[in-house]
Amino acid sequence: MTDFFRDREAFEALRQTVIPRLFEGKGASDWVRVWTPGCSTGEEAISIAILLREYMDGLPSPPRVTVFATDIDENALAKARAGRYPEQLLRHVSPERRDRFFIAYPGGYMVAPVVRDICVFSPHNILRDPPFSRMDMISCRNLLIYFDAEAQRRAFPLFHYALRPGGFLFLGLSETIGRFSDLFAPFDNVKCVYRASEASRTTRLPLSVSGLPLAPFAGRPSDAASAKGALQLREVVESRVARLTPPHVVVAADGEILYASARTGKYLELAPGAPNRQLLTMAHKDLRLDLRGALREALQTGQITERANVRFETENQCFDYVSLRVEPLPERTGDVPELLIVFRECAPGAGEAAPGSAHLPAPEANRIDAELRDARKQLHTTIEEYEIALDELRSANEQMMSLNEELQSSNEELESSKEELQSVNEEMQTVNQEILNKVQDLDRANADLSNVFVSVRIAAIFLDRHLAIRSFTPPSAQLFNLISTDVGRPLTHLTTTLDYPGLEDDLRKVLDGGGPVELSVRNKDADPRYYLIRLTPDCDSAGAVNGVVATFIDAPSLSRAEQSIERLFAERLKAMQAMAAGLAHEINQPLAAIVMYLEALRRQAAAKPDARPASLETLLDKVIGQSLQAGRIIHNLREFISQNEPNTTIFSLHDLIRETVDQFKAVAQSDAPLLTLALNAENDRAVADRTQINQVLVNLMKNGQEAMEGSSRRELTIRTSRIEDDMVRIDVADTGAGLDSAAQSRLFEPFLSTKMRGMGIGLPISRKIIEAHSGKLWASPNPCGGAVFSFTLPLAAHVSSEIVA
Repeated sequence: MTDFFRDREAFEALRQTVIPRLFEGKGASDWVRVWTPGCSTGEEAISIAILLREYMDGLPSPPRVTVFATDIDENALAKARAGRYPEQLLRHVSPERRDRFFIAYPGGYMVAPVVRDICVFSPHNILRDPPFSRMDMISCRNLLIYFDAEAQRRAFPLFHYALRPGGFLFLGLSETIGRFSDLFAPFDNVKCVYRASEASRTTRLPLSVSGLPLAPFAGRPSDAASAKGALQLREVVESRVARLTPPHVVVAADGEILYASARTGKYLELAPGAPNRQLLTMAHKDLRLDLRGALREALQTGQITERANVRFETENQCFDYVSLRVEPLPERTGDVPELLIVFRECAPGAGEAAPGSAHLPAPEANRIDAELRDARKQLHTTIEEYEIALDELRSANEQMMSLNEELQSSNEELESSKEELQSVNEEMQTVNQEILNKVQDLDRANADLSNVFVSVRIAAIFLDRHLAIRSFTPPSAQLFNLISTDVGRPLTHLTTTLDYPGLEDDLRKVLDGGGPVELSVRNKDADPRYYLIRLTPDCDSAGAVNGVVATFIDAPSLSRAEQSIERLFAERLKAMQAMAAGLAHEINQPLAAIVMYLEALRRQAAAKPDARPASLETLLDKVIGQSLQAGRIIHNLREFISQNEPNTTIFSLHDLIRETVDQFKAVAQSDAPLLTLALNAENDRAVADRTQINQVLVNLMKNGQEAMEGSSRRELTIRTSRIEDDMVRIDVADTGAGLDSAAQSRLFEPFLSTKMRGMGIGLPISRKIIEAHSGKLWASPNPCGGAVFSFTLPLAAHVSSEIVA
């Protein structure tokens, strides 16, 4: 083959019909053996190995599989063992098989170990070296076309010998078994797949002695004389011996009796022991020599051979004479040569005397006759000894054959073991290289880890179960005064610069399975530094705690945070002092007025009734007003400090604005400014706390009214409009003095007021309410003069009017 799976249809038929039969009835203790003679560089053997591996992977307990690939070219075998092939040789290999059974490398592909491990490449000459044995399949594609007829005649019996009964022979499309149909039966004629037949299995490896086949004589009878063949043979024989009436037999070229007539018992008898149909075994001992010579001569010349006046001893110790006639018969199609042997009785003494013997005196004739009998006996003894020696030689040959098979099997196993050792060696080299790579990676990881600890300045100490130090990073030395000789000492025996008296208790808590401990600790220096400490258990692969890993991270941000907290606390304290001063000032005014008015009331009440002034009720009204003012200040302060969560409902914003405007007009009466409503939002269903939104509107309207005191133009406008994201915008615009940039930036800070009598908490409270409703509150200059306070509220989309408040 010049590439893998060269004839894809033939290999597909092999995969579907032949490969499953190779594994039938075989388990993990069995062996599937395949031989690919003439493997060249191994493409055919690798292709078959891939098919076997694919089928093996689908079995629960696959048998052992070995592909014996042989060739006489050592260079080709070296390439096959290397298993490296250019990419063009894989053009018939599917992408799935290429990814699974080949490994890409620069310049081509290498056979994967799962396929290479079941292939054994070894030198072997089919016609010279002993063949393999007990093979389940032989794949010999496109090799026999280079053999001549004689080489093919020798090769097919060798293949038949090497296969198990029923084994498969896989040939090329231009090859056929020819005249060896008795050795192989067709299995798939189209794809040239054949099976070794049970018949004639004893014809394997024939040996020749003096041109006469000997090894088959010890074989068991074949089934060539089947019922149909016997009838055909009888017709042929009867056509030739129609005029002959003497006893006769038909034998094959190997001496096996195929047909026998009546009255042959005088010349043939069943030999002792196991039944045997060999002619020379059943023939009378006095006839064996002449029969052997006549058979050999007829086979060599192809002509009729006769032996006249052959004397043999009868049972009554008399002598009879018979003439032997051996005639080759015409060969039938596909059959081996056959011979007809005719036994014709002769009259006693007929033609017995040699020329001139009639003139010999009786004593001389008797002496010659005695010498002739002795010679015949001697010859007969020699023949028997020869046959015994031949049997012994045949037995020795069979033993040699068996020994050769065992040696061949041992050699195959040694080759397989050698390949396995090579594969194991390659795997060990690969594993060794992987271990070296992992060691190098581990060294690099350790170096990187050490560099990380040094670069980030993390103090880490690794402790065992006794809290003894296993290792530590350089930054740890500053915290515990560590030196290299402290390895192995308990950490609790060392002094530390940290203010951490509970270190030992936390370490033992982690050892006892309490989980990791995290906390921040400061050092004992005058200039404190803070460290984030994390104590975690050191566990092995089984999850058992073997120690503790303590990490100490310098956290300057904590120090800065502490300073910021202190600074913020100081600022907050200062602000609270300012707030307290302002609050005292605000509350002190109404309280001072109340005291003044009460003192006046006390003086007027002490006077005589007729001398009391008429302004007594006026003073009481002022006392009540100042008391209410102090109460409002305290109420606003409480609302600023603690604002309740809004109680949201769905209501009409426009209705709420109108109600708030009506309330505002009723309170302000004649002092009310000109109020204008521009309620332009098409959707006014807001989701909010109605009471809190009313409070915001009232606060903004009062601020606008107070901002317009002393102004010649006093107009207050309330507008609504819808903006994106389902929000509604409410604008409260006044025409007062307006806002400067400095006041606008700090307008919503608590306790900051631009009015003479304000506390500066109304706007912060309003912003807090709006932001609690996911809205915004801001201030901007009014283009017409004054200021505009705007805020947004979410709208209720797709809500029926029945649930509108």
